[in-house]
Amino acid sequence: MTFSLPARSAAALALVYFLLALLSITLATRAGYVAFIWPPVAVLLGVLLRSTPARWPLFLGACFVADVAANLLLGGTLPATLGLAAGSLAEVLPGAWLLQRHFGRPFRLTTLPAALGFLLVACLTPLPGALLGATVLHAALGAPWLEALRIWWASTALAMIIVAPVLLTWTPAAGAVFRRRHAALEAAGLVLLLLATTTFVFTRPFTPLLFLLLPLLIWGALRFGPAGHSLTALLLTTAALAWTYAGHGPIAATGAAPALQAHLLQLFLTSIAAPSLLVAVIVTALRRSAVERERLIHTLESQKAELERFAYTISHELKTPLVTITGFAGLIRDDLARADTVRAEDDLSIIEQAARTMQQSLDHLLELTRLGRPIGAPRRVRLRDLVDDALATVAARIEQKGATILVADDLPTVRGDPQRLREVLTILLDNALKFTKPSEAPRIEIGARPANPHPVCFVKDNGTGIEPVYHERVFDLFERLEATHEGAGAGLALARRIVEAHGGRIWIESAGRGRGTTVCFSLPLESSGK
Repeated sequence: MTFSLPARSAAALALVYFLLALLSITLATRAGYVAFIWPPVAVLLGVLLRSTPARWPLFLGACFVADVAANLLLGGTLPATLGLAAGSLAEVLPGAWLLQRHFGRPFRLTTLPAALGFLLVACLTPLPGALLGATVLHAALGAPWLEALRIWWASTALAMIIVAPVLLTWTPAAGAVFRRRHAALEAAGLVLLLLATTTFVFTRPFTPLLFLLLPLLIWGALRFGPAGHSLTALLLTTAALAWTYAGHGPIAATGAAPALQAHLLQLFLTSIAAPSLLVAVIVTALRRSAVERERLIHTLESQKAELERFAYTISHELKTPLVTITGFAGLIRDDLARADTVRAEDDLSIIEQAARTMQQSLDHLLELTRLGRPIGAPRRVRLRDLVDDALATVAARIEQKGATILVADDLPTVRGDPQRLREVLTILLDNALKFTKPSEAPRIEIGARPANPHPVCFVKDNGTGIEPVYHERVFDLFERLEATHEGAGAGLALARRIVEAHGGRIWIESAGRGRGTTVCFSLPLESSGK
């Protein structure tokens, strides 16, 4: 028997939920009816926020069964356990729905509005489930209803604020930060200081010492962002609950009833974890904005330099045919004065050719301006389909040149505008067919090779080749290494703009004259979602 990935994920979630529920119930307050903290629902909330609603019924059902099983195993009655399990799930579903509805899915804890929405949901949506749970506890165990409601609600809110962010912020990119040597050493130092500080604070009966824990949360937030903050908050909460449960620390020293001790600790941990989470999100967003600003400044500076080169090139490229037209217009006037119609016809032909050259240059300029406005939304595209279309476009030239075309079978699926990407392949094929050697039959290979982060696609020919000193220059607008070849020299400039607009890059590989040319380009894969 085999199980699908969603079924295996639901089974793993149910196991984690069951084990956390057993631990939480076992470590319930000495009042005997409500846990200090209820992390199972926080884990469920994190999973729901990172998955699609289509899978929610499966996950909710699995956790409902796990909740009932944990309560039954620890001596609960079936009616009571069913009510308690229903109350737990009722705390999660409204919050998950609201967050995904207003902030998209999967929910990301990366912006201040998202963080504020998350904290609001964590504080308010547990209330309906807490009402149901407190009513069940009051009926089944005789627990004081208001006290059970207060502790139940706070235990869930605390769990959501402390545990759920671990699932929402830890990504491969976030984890990569801690693999850097200096960051790893600093994180280890933070953990050691956290353990030492909690030991110092909770072995003494002085309540003001509790606020020594706040700088550690701020440290994790400022230096490591939401992911670092979530881990710091989880470790701090675990240590605080363990010491208080064992009867040590400022809160235990108050001598208050166990239920009141639980509630005071819940309120304290929530009051320091929520603001520091906002600090982590705000600082990370500011850093991201600063990086983006620097990137934009660099882009603007590059575009300014390119615009200056562009203006010079345009003035030169358009001035040449204008000079030709002006000069030969005067010659035609002389031809007409001599009634030399044959010579006038020749001069008119030259003027027409100059006008066509100018029109071609203007067409390429117009094409360049359109690159900032995509024709269609990016979508999944099989590169092989685009190659077939491009080959059909240049089929006449392939036949004229007698070229051999080899296309690999393992071309990747990318994400982009099909029409624009088809233009890139057509330009590269057209160039490969244009710059051939008279002594050798043209041979063109189209393929892909693995690379990081995206595979590299290439169009390789056995043509005239390009000296390494010109590998970058050929991408400049109206750049022609050989004036004898037709075209305005804008093809590779267009190809570069299109590829870079898709988040990729394009470059030349050639050993020099007579050694052939390989034009390589990379594009985001379909699975990258870019």
